[in-house]
Amino acid sequence: MIDFQWLCYGPGAESGPYEEKVIQVQYDPCRWADIALVAGSKQKRWVIATENMQPGNLKTSGHISSRMALSPKEGDAYPLRALTVRTLINNLESHPGKGAQYIQAAGTYGVLLWKVNGTAIMQLPSKRCMQVLETCIATMGRVSNIDHNKQIIGKVGQNCWLGRRLCSGLWHCKGC
Repeated sequence: MIDFQWLCYGPGAESGPYEEKVIQVQYDPCRWADIALVAGSKQKRWVIATENMQPGNLKTSGHISSRMALSPKEGDAYPLRALTVRTLINNLESHPGKGAQYIQAAGTYGVLLWKVNGTAIMQLPSKRCMQVLETCIATMGRVSNIDHNKQIIGKVGQNCWLGRRLCSGLWHCKGC
């Protein structure tokens, strides 16, 4: 199971950033993006990997209360209020504490356009803009496996070989 929550919430979260070490990055047959096994002092968990995430990297997540802009590295997760404008992000929360719900597909990223009156305006991969609270947390960088859409499917039946069944349609062969 992929964990879309950050471990910077809960008791003792204000004590400082929570650091985790990337143990391995691997292919997930259930999704296009790669996943990473990360371990911290509390537990091991699977998260969606960013583009340049490698085993041995440290990723931090923190609940910053000040409005000082940070310059986090790729894979770090911080509230939008602590990020600079034009930062590339993924795994965005819609409400604080709810967990990541947006920008999770392979190769996608959002852009923090501007911050005003306690809210942040994000540009989603569909070029649609979305307004969320500045306390929502997002991960820096681009989701891994950016070349997933360049895979050549030789013929229609190859999708069946890859385990993708036909979705709907009256005249489609359902034998795959």
